[in-house]
Amino acid sequence: MTLRETLASGQLGLADYLQEVMSAVRARDGELGTFVDLNEAQVTESANQLETARRMSQQLGPLYGLPVGIKDIIDVAGLPTGFGVPAEAQKVPLQDATLVRRLRAAGALIFGKTTTTPLASRAPSRARHPLDLTRGPGGSSSGSAAAVAAGFIPLAVGTQTNGSVIRPAAFCGVPALKPSFGLVPRTGILIQSPTLDQVGFFSRDLDGLACLVECLSGEDGEDPSSRGVPHLLLRKALREDWTRPPRFAVVMPPAIGRPSGTMQAAIEELLDFLGGHAESVQYDYLMEDCLEAHRVIHAAEIAHHYQPFLKRNPDCVPPAVSDQMTQGDGISATAYLKALAFRERTQQAFQDTFDDFDVILTLSALDTAPESPESTGDPRPCTPWSLLGFPALHVPLFADGAGMPMGVQIVAGPYQDARVLRAGQWLMNAVGNG
Repeated sequence: MTLRETLASGQLGLADYLQEVMSAVRARDGELGTFVDLNEAQVTESANQLETARRMSQQLGPLYGLPVGIKDIIDVAGLPTGFGVPAEAQKVPLQDATLVRRLRAAGALIFGKTTTTPLASRAPSRARHPLDLTRGPGGSSSGSAAAVAAGFIPLAVGTQTNGSVIRPAAFCGVPALKPSFGLVPRTGILIQSPTLDQVGFFSRDLDGLACLVECLSGEDGEDPSSRGVPHLLLRKALREDWTRPPRFAVVMPPAIGRPSGTMQAAIEELLDFLGGHAESVQYDYLMEDCLEAHRVIHAAEIAHHYQPFLKRNPDCVPPAVSDQMTQGDGISATAYLKALAFRERTQQAFQDTFDDFDVILTLSALDTAPESPESTGDPRPCTPWSLLGFPALHVPLFADGAGMPMGVQIVAGPYQDARVLRAGQWLMNAVGNG
């Protein structure tokens, strides 16, 4: 029986469960730093309302009673949205972001705001790795990944513009999904790069990821990118068996960086295990161009959208971000439009791969979690898929000698989120981690 079923049946009282969660957070989050804001009174009130609905035999949502962490660049009514910058945490939104409103409608408990890096950048945050406090959990959705990995909450929301969902998931050893671009509206979320910003999710299992996407996807009339996208039956797809093992196109070009010796050995062992079901596909030069197009688009758009921060409080802007904004100011309209055209053209170029293979298998990260919390890791393994807006799933599969998690990233074409999840489930079951 799942946690949601246990809560919905009344076998575990929601108030008792919530008290367990709160106790765990109080006991350990002082050293982990995964949350920046917890409104216990608000959470308790929401839980009481949900429990009353259950006792009155009202229809309960698919996320009934499940606590969800919300990255602190996403608006939650009544809680400050601080963007990882203390000076910005004085602003308290009056309305929920679209996805938060939909979470509430699905019966979820908005548990609190999770730690993010300053302005969702690659600068470090206060969060620490649950398995080793001397390491960082990645960025910028560091608190969301670490909160799930620590066992505090079963679900959390993050965002990814470059590698900010898949990378911390890889470091922390939890499944995470960046759905297809446009599936989940971004209304009420900090705008960094509207061409690249995407919502992502962390869960203890793939079913939780599928449920989140199902509950939160669909247009909202405010985010233009979410218009007209299909509704995907992802949980149903997860229960469907493969008639044959999935076919993996292995894409690991030099442009995304050289994996550590430990990571390389683990990947080679995995490919030996997959045998004829995995085949290397060369996209070396295309990947280099993807990284460059991402750089141009990201710099140009962040230079525009982060101007208010620079004018209002320049000290809150990390040096790397201000440098990126300076680069963006120098990018010509022609270069920017060429990068956008390349993005669209390259989305089509991958169609041949998805005609011949079910999914792409690639790195989620180049190594285990950084040994210093001052580093958030290298995002390049995620960059091409963020540029293209393809669904990307991290599946934890193995660990190094010190017990630090490692895994791989599975990618498919636009709106092939069900295929990504099914392939990930197959792979986790095949190697014994499902």
